[in-house]
Amino acid sequence: MILKIVLLTIDRAGELLLERLLGVLPENVKIELVVTIETRNYDFAGNPVVNICEKAGISYTQPSFKGKDYLDRIKEISPDLIIISNFHKIIKNDLIEIPKIGTFNLHSSLLPNLRGGTSIIWALKNGLKETGVTLHYVTEEVDDGDVVHQEKVPISFWDTQGSLYDKITFAKFEILNLFLKDILEGKEITSFVQNHKKATYLPKRKDDDGILDLKLDMLDIYNHIRSFDPWTGAYVEVNNVKIRLRNVIPVARKMHRKVNEKYIILSKPCESGIQSIIVQAVDDIIENPKSYKKELAELVLEYWNKNIKE
Repeated sequence: MILKIVLLTIDRAGELLLERLLGVLPENVKIELVVTIETRNYDFAGNPVVNICEKAGISYTQPSFKGKDYLDRIKEISPDLIIISNFHKIIKNDLIEIPKIGTFNLHSSLLPNLRGGTSIIWALKNGLKETGVTLHYVTEEVDDGDVVHQEKVPISFWDTQGSLYDKITFAKFEILNLFLKDILEGKEITSFVQNHKKATYLPKRKDDDGILDLKLDMLDIYNHIRSFDPWTGAYVEVNNVKIRLRNVIPVARKMHRKVNEKYIILSKPCESGIQSIIVQAVDDIIENPKSYKKELAELVLEYWNKNIKE
């Protein structure tokens, strides 16, 4: 028996998932096709999913999704499974009904909590200490299919969007690997219905969501910044320039506000345990997570001092 799979995935998460799968999949499991998105102008090293596919000799497609050519290609393959992970596109029945066994999604939360495509950001923004991964059947509704398996993922106080993204991706690999082994061993797929009354939904992330609200407690400001770090970056807008803040360290004591060649210190009287933050990456470019521009940091400090009194 050859188990034929079509994988729909994007970005670094797709690259990591594929790298790990290729190291453990037996010969009778074949990734026949990877469907991903078009390469973007900030994919400086190339599309990460395309890169791993070309390296491993896996067939891939980057459709516009306006037509149905990619669906015809999937139908020709006649896959046993369609697996979706970090795809961020609405899936319809014309795709869901293609595979023989089923279409499954690896979602980045413990459903029914945090349905939607920005669950990692909201888990951090809300200061959660735990999230997880859910493997579930795909329906035309958002993340409401029956659950096959769930795995908890702890959230450290120091986690960022990037580090939690990796943790969740590794958990997805482990879940998917075990799921495929069970299928190969002929085990029945069991599932349970989600408690839809307890479902929480997330809005699609917009750039404006990154705006830093200076009225927040410093702990909430820290959670906000790390939830957008390293991609997109939380920001303040000064002189019509969106200045992105990343790589932030929270500090329990009140520190003197200042800018130097390596970082900016911002402080604010708060009731929470966090009184100051040290920001080590300041830039006006979305995809530039480690850059520190002192002239922009000085604008941020000036803006901060103007809006927040000592």
